[in-house]
Amino acid sequence: MSVLEIRDLHVTVETEAGTTPILNGITLTMNTGETHAIMGPNGSGKSTLAYTIAGHPKYTVTSGSITFDGEDRNVNEGFSGGEKKRHEILQLEVLKPKFAVLDETDSGLDVDALKIVSEGVNRAKESTGLGVLLITHYTRILRYIRPDYVHVVVAGKIVEEGGPELADRLENEGYDRFLDPSAPIEA
Repeated sequence: MSVLEIRDLHVTVETEAGTTPILNGITLTMNTGETHAIMGPNGSGKSTLAYTIAGHPKYTVTSGSITFDGEDRNVNEGFSGGEKKRHEILQLEVLKPKFAVLDETDSGLDVDALKIVSEGVNRAKESTGLGVLLITHYTRILRYIRPDYVHVVVAGKIVEEGGPELADRLENEGYDRFLDPSAPIEA
């Protein structure tokens, strides 16, 4: 069994306004064979987590660590995008990685394409014991790829964790209970 460990991860990005903190202490342990869903509102840091795991140079780890089986390792250094979603799923099945980080894989997919992509992820997981970190805003993909764990990220922190029932609760209640009503809405 392999382990992907994220410990007290703090990440910044350079913007026109200067250095901006995005992740503020994310801690997560994922084993092969598990599916973890990262959910949260826009601007919460979900995609930053994916890019940071992939080693994108735009993001700076200021403290904390990401380790794979106990070793620091940048994956896809300089990653600037990806193949089409169906090709990503094909890569999962052909390359047989131990972990896959799928960032908003359901974005822009119609119902048929969502089902095809989800079936590919499930096939890869079943045949290889793949660990899946699935980042999404919505629960529709979780109807096809059932998570073992759900983590809610708000303002760069995990604010709640649970099983698949948490995703169902988010579908019904939304993210409003996590948000500060006096805070400005970010684009």
